[in-house]
Amino acid sequence: MARHITNPPLSAWAQVTDDALHCTSDSTTMARTYKLPTSCCANILNSIKPGASLELVENWIRNAAGALDAGVTGAKFTPLTDQTWGLSRYQLQQIEAGQYMVLKCWFQYTGIDIDDLPDEPWSEETSLGESVSWQTYSVSPYIYCNEVEHNDVPAPSTGTMPEPSGHNALRRHIEMAITQNAQNSENYPYKWGNATNDFQLTVDEIAIWKKVAAGVNPVFHKPIVTQSWMYRTNTSTSVPENKHELDRIGRSPISVPEWTGSFIYCGRTWTKSQQTYYSNEHPEGVTIYTMTYTDTWEGALEPDQDFYGANAWKFHEGPSGNGGN
Repeated sequence: MARHITNPPLSAWAQVTDDALHCTSDSTTMARTYKLPTSCCANILNSIKPGASLELVENWIRNAAGALDAGVTGAKFTPLTDQTWGLSRYQLQQIEAGQYMVLKCWFQYTGIDIDDLPDEPWSEETSLGESVSWQTYSVSPYIYCNEVEHNDVPAPSTGTMPEPSGHNALRRHIEMAITQNAQNSENYPYKWGNATNDFQLTVDEIAIWKKVAAGVNPVFHKPIVTQSWMYRTNTSTSVPENKHELDRIGRSPISVPEWTGSFIYCGRTWTKSQQTYYSNEHPEGVTIYTMTYTDTWEGALEPDQDFYGANAWKFHEGPSGNGGN
């Protein structure tokens, strides 16, 4: 014969949950679900705080409800240690005409045993990985000028232009040929002149002239190298300093066999957070400060030593370093 229960017993038990453990390469989250009488939950906000250990949460349930049944086998798997898990969030839902509550807790794996931390300042640094990506960049065809001084072939004032010769190329010769011949006959597209004479561009200057005139710029790729770290400490002022190599030529910490150029250090991006964890031995809480940061290097084919080297020019000073005085 069925019996109507009007006064539920003071007890709680663990429930099976379909997302008991969610493990990824970045983090591991454990869900625990408990069923307990509503009358036991009046002071839950004063007793359970984010950051509480698994042991602390279950001790409160056990004390509030009078007993805690570990539940069926599927709900009783054992985490590594209670102290390496911190409560990230929880949800309390009322069911069954208000007699019972379902408490669902999500614990985040921290990798830190709070009770084993020393009383003095402590810190640890963990690599989060490295990456190499490739970024496109475009260059002007003028980059192929070797800028070697040379004598171009003189051009006659009338008649057929001589065959081009030579392979040295000066940018100014090509630019003069483009600007000076804007209104001239198409019979003399590769001619440039000074105050007294006209000259024929060299073979290489003509080839570069054609690319500039056609608006064709070659597109290449340069590496972007990143290195990420996580730094954790129990002292708020103990965080890694920024590198002092911003906009300086340096070496990449990662080997990039496809790249023969140098690298420019682009700086560090970082985020900082803090979380307080609670355990039976530390009811007052232990605050852990976490800083994740990423250093970035950008491939530079031929960085200018004057601008990016050890004695880089400062703005408004120039190469003499005297500010123009």
